[in-house]
Amino acid sequence: MDKNCLIQRKVLRSAVTKTISELDNCIAANDFPAASLAFTKLEEKTKRLFENDELVITYLSSHPDPDTDPDVIVENELEQNETYRDNFMSAKVRFQEFSKIYEQKTQQLDISPSMDRLSINLPKLQLIDFDGNPKNWFSFWSMFQKIDEDPKIEDDVKFAYLMQTTKGKAFDFVQSYHVSKGEYKTVIKNLKTRFADDKMLIELYVRELLKLILNQSHNMSFTDLVDQLDTYLRCLENLGVTKEKYACMLYPLVEASIPEQILIAWERERNSISRNSTANTHDLDLLIQFLRSEVVSAERLRIAKAFCAGEKDKNKTSRQKTDPSRDLSSVTPSPLHRVLLPKQKAKGESRIFFVYFVRKKLTAVVTVSRRKKCPFKNEKRKF
Repeated sequence: MDKNCLIQRKVLRSAVTKTISELDNCIAANDFPAASLAFTKLEEKTKRLFENDELVITYLSSHPDPDTDPDVIVENELEQNETYRDNFMSAKVRFQEFSKIYEQKTQQLDISPSMDRLSINLPKLQLIDFDGNPKNWFSFWSMFQKIDEDPKIEDDVKFAYLMQTTKGKAFDFVQSYHVSKGEYKTVIKNLKTRFADDKMLIELYVRELLKLILNQSHNMSFTDLVDQLDTYLRCLENLGVTKEKYACMLYPLVEASIPEQILIAWERERNSISRNSTANTHDLDLLIQFLRSEVVSAERLRIAKAFCAGEKDKNKTSRQKTDPSRDLSSVTPSPLHRVLLPKQKAKGESRIFFVYFVRKKLTAVVTVSRRKKCPFKNEKRKF
C-alpha cells in the first residue's frame, strides 16, 4: 500500500464537496431531474471516499511519522472522516424532503388533468364564414389565421379550408384561382388587398362612428351604443389608429354620439377628474371607462326593476288567491241553479235557464235550447 490512497482521498473529498454544492443548487432551482442525478453521483463518490478512508487509516498506522504521535494522527483522520459523513447525511435528508414535495405536486398535476378530461367534452370549433363584407373581416381572420400560420398544414389543404369558409363575393373571388400549393399565398395576399385593405377599413369604421352620430335620434339602447363604440374603436386600434395618436380626432366623434343626459353626466365627471388629478381631461380612455361604468349601472338598475316588478306580480297573485273577489275579471261564473220551464217551450223544445251569481248578486240569466248544438247563442240578459 503506498501514498496513492492519500492522493485519492484528497481528490474524492473535493469531488464530494462540489457535488453537495451542485445538489443544493438544483434543489434551490426546483429542478428534480438534475437534483436526482446529483444525488446519485454524490452517493457513488461518498461510497468510494469512505472505502478510501479505511485504506488511509491502515496506511498511517503502518507508516507512522516519527515526529508525531500515531494516535493523534489517527484521531484527526477519524474526525475529518466523520465531518464528511455528517455532510453527506445532511445532503441526503435535504434531497429526501425535496423528493417528497416534488412527488406530491406531481400527483396533484396528474390527477387534475385526468379529472378535467373525464368531465369536460368541448364541442368542435366552427369556423366563421366570410361573405366579402369588410366589417366581417376581423371576426373571420381571427380564427382562420391559426390555419394560415400552422406549418403542419399543407398549402393546398389551407386553400380547401379557405374555399369552405368563404361565401358570396369572397367565394367567387377565391374560386377564380386554381387550387394548388403555389396559388394559396397569392390568393390570401389578394384577398386581403381586395376586402381588408387597411385604409379602406379605417374609412369604414370612421364612417360607422359618424353613422352613430347621425342616428343618435333613433331608438337605440345606451348599452348597444356603447358596445358598438367599443367595437369600432378596438377595430381602429387593430388597424394602427391608436388612441394616443388619434385621440383628438376620435374624441369628438365619440362624444357627439352619446345621449345628452349621459354627456351632461360625463362633463361633471370630467370636471371632477380635472380638479382631483393631473390627467388630460380630453383623454379618450377616460370617456370610454366612464361609458362602461354607466352601462354597468344601467344593467344593475334593470335587474333591480325586474326584481321589483316580479315581487309586485307575486304579491298581486297571492292576494287574488286569498281573496278572489278583488278581481272580478278572473272569476268564471258557475251555474248555481237550473230550472226546466215546460210552459215556455215551443213544440218539441224545452229550455234550461242557467242563473249566474257573483258576490251574491244576480248577474246573468242564460237560456239554452236543447235542440241546438251550440249553447249560449240564444238569450243572454245581464243585470
